[in-house]
Amino acid sequence: MLIFVKTTGSFAWKSICAARPILLQGSRWQVGSGEGIDIWKDRWVPRAITFSVITPKPTECTLSQVQELIRQNTRTWDLPFLATNIRTAAFTSSGNGFRAGWTTLWKARVQGKIKLFWWKVCRGILPTKAALSKRKIPLETSCVFCGAELETTIHILRDYPFARGV
Repeated sequence: MLIFVKTTGSFAWKSICAARPILLQGSRWQVGSGEGIDIWKDRWVPRAITFSVITPKPTECTLSQVQELIRQNTRTWDLPFLATNIRTAAFTSSGNGFRAGWTTLWKARVQGKIKLFWWKVCRGILPTKAALSKRKIPLETSCVFCGAELETTIHILRDYPFARGV
């Protein structure tokens, strides 16, 4: 997704847009049910440098979605299948790539509050309604602006209609 920054935009917004490539280096899907996540193209593997599957897709393989790797009756990974068919950087790397991502973020030439914002986004600790609800704070969890979804960080930054237009 391309972002066009107006010259009249605020310094904070320009800084957020400038930090976007750094954020994308350290972002990945939270799997949940695995629906809508492509096994071979999307970044979904936890604790990895690339967050991606590094095994090429076998020609005879018909699997395409991460949900196909999850046993739906128990909501657990199909570990025997994963161990024999899919190799990820999570199993082959030392894990130092994530540290490099944080170093890049903290050395970015943007305001400290922008660095802190993206750090909170990456750590999943923005005070969204969903996060506050998990902490037993009683409140309505739907988005105040569109009312259609649970207000999460992903909703605010990616799925919210205004965010899609940015």
